Amino acid sequence: MVSSENASDSSHSQMTVQWLCDTLLPKIASWTSEEHLNTRITSLKLVGVDRYSLKYADLKKKYGPHLVQERPITPSAENLFPEYDWIIGNHSDELTPWIPVIAARSSYTCSYFVLPCCHHDFNRRFNQKKKGESQYRTYLTFVTQVGQVCGFQVEEDVLRIPSTKRVCQIGRHRTYSKEEEHIIDKQIQAFINDRCFLKTDKMDQSVVVSNLSLTENNHIATGDADSQDLKRSHYSVSSDNKNCPEYGKQHGVHHHQDNLLSCGGCIHTSQTSAMTVGDGGRKDGPRHWAEGFSTRSNEEPVRNCQQVLQTTKDRVVHMVFKAVMAADNAQAAVSHTGDLWRKGGSIPLSSVVEMLDRSTLEELKSQCGGVQTLLRNHSHIFQVSGGKVQLRDFSVSNPWAHKPAAKAPKKDASLCYKTTLCWFHGNHPDGCPRQAEKCNFAHGFEELRPRVEPK
Repeated sequence: MVSSENASDSSHSQMTVQWLCDTLLPKIASWTSEEHLNTRITSLKLVGVDRYSLKYADLKKKYGPHLVQERPITPSAENLFPEYDWIIGNHSDELTPWIPVIAARSSYTCSYFVLPCCHHDFNRRFNQKKKGESQYRTYLTFVTQVGQVCGFQVEEDVLRIPSTKRVCQIGRHRTYSKEEEHIIDKQIQAFINDRCFLKTDKMDQSVVVSNLSLTENNHIATGDADSQDLKRSHYSVSSDNKNCPEYGKQHGVHHHQDNLLSCGGCIHTSQTSAMTVGDGGRKDGPRHWAEGFSTRSNEEPVRNCQQVLQTTKDRVVHMVFKAVMAADNAQAAVSHTGDLWRKGGSIPLSSVVEMLDRSTLEELKSQCGGVQTLLRNHSHIFQVSGGKVQLRDFSVSNPWAHKPAAKAPKKDASLCYKTTLCWFHGNHPDGCPRQAEKCNFAHGFEELRPRVEPK
């Protein structure tokens, strides 16, 4: 309670009460109502931003220069960390499902923290979605399953950070003894193989694997060493963990699968399975733990047709401009000077694609774009909507009226004024429909202004 009996403290007390009512209580009410995350455990242990920032800056200055390293990590025996206590994945993207695996295989005492963000499986994007759940919650369930297969008791909490992806998972305690490490290691690799096989839609369904059974010790009952390895690689860990050896051990269930054995709904041949079984699948094996995993480059390439050759851009722009001007539905408007200004007609995007040769289309596609992307990058010339292309009509007062509202805050238009040459002034047979002083673009090099970057 805040006392206001002392007159000298009345102003301070009033401010404190105001802060409690306007700031703290609404935040607590908001945090306690976050039922959509479906997280069983929540924490309200708050640390002030100022205190956190000071501590973070101190640790960064003290340990950063000689501890922080930047390098790609490929899940394999070469990238284990037995000397460390924690493996932390903070928005670790492609490595997110690998964090529990790396922790489990680094040492028996290693723990992990992971903050899932972008949805990635072991060697591809994660695209599954359970009915009645968001894809985010489905992905969190998958990452939890990975931790459980790796033998961790997975805990979940919600971080107090300004992000929509703020559910973290922690694995601190194991569900098995140190003597059972080799069993869990095989269980982990079987699960990885199963998930990696999911990426193949069409498989040869000629394989028949029979008489597969598990004893209470999770060993293959019969067969030679090679066939046992093959059967282990085929052993399927389903999404509800009921095919998991650990699940069977806890619930007294012995699994017996005959004839066609499926992994994630696909039937696999022995030839395909042999690619990932054997010593390469174990944590001490020489090969990677999953086929098809690729690390991301530390330099993200600029795409969306921004790196297409300027000569290609100019050629496509002029080709489309001529087609629009020659369209059957071409029209004319009155320019600001009172003269007629031919604004052309509209043509379908499909006809633009037919104009271009194969090499040009492949060049655009290589930049994660296409004809539509390139034309929209030239929005000061073309208007693309409804699958049709037409010229941007600068004869009207607002040529951008049909353009969707930008999500990002608008930039100061004055910073871009006369910093780019007017395309219509130099390329349209009727010139620009606007007078020079009313056009935001420069009518000639003498009007060009240096571009000013926003502060």
